[in-house]
Amino acid sequence: MKIFTDGKKSSIKEGITYFLPTTVSAYAAEMNKVHEVVSNYIEKNPLTSVSGIHLEGPYINPVEKGLQNPSRIRPATTKELNRLSLKNALLITMAPEIEGFEESLPILEEKNGVVVSLGHTDAEFEDMNRANDLGINRMTHFPNGMNTLHHREIGCVGAGLLLDMILEMISDGIHSSSDFVKLIYKLKGPSRIILITDSIDATNLNDGKYDVGGLECFWHN
Repeated sequence: MKIFTDGKKSSIKEGITYFLPTTVSAYAAEMNKVHEVVSNYIEKNPLTSVSGIHLEGPYINPVEKGLQNPSRIRPATTKELNRLSLKNALLITMAPEIEGFEESLPILEEKNGVVVSLGHTDAEFEDMNRANDLGINRMTHFPNGMNTLHHREIGCVGAGLLLDMILEMISDGIHSSSDFVKLIYKLKGPSRIILITDSIDATNLNDGKYDVGGLECFWHN
């Protein structure tokens, strides 16, 4: 699970005004455990800025896995989704080209209206357009974790530009250049952009080795 703290000082320092505890790809039992921990926290802290959970995977494309454990990535199945605790899940990142994607949407809608965001995907434009036609209009940490723009197949990045998508962006000068951020701002406008941090477990912690979804991660400030 990514960083989970209600520390106002560190949040303001990082420019955070609202956040969701976020999983990386995990087994179903691990996902349910995260839901239990966060739900209990929300119940005991009614004034918390934590409003719910973001499930970033495991129903993504391993080609664009980023810092996610490939052993946890898998197709979406209605059987597993029906067994997941999703009451406090607000957002789930999925790849529209994976097996079981479309069959998952009615279940996610029934379970508290979980919002689907497209990310960690190698989809063609046709896949993205079909997802958009199904009512999905959000993309996770655009344009990271997805294929790039090509004039013969505009793919994921082209879909983000052409379709009426809300785009999350990590504007830290590393994930995207300042010129790219300016380009997206000019093309989409502020109402279609959400600024995010995409922080991991080790954020604001000491240098050292950390576990991220079963993968070793070495953090250096």
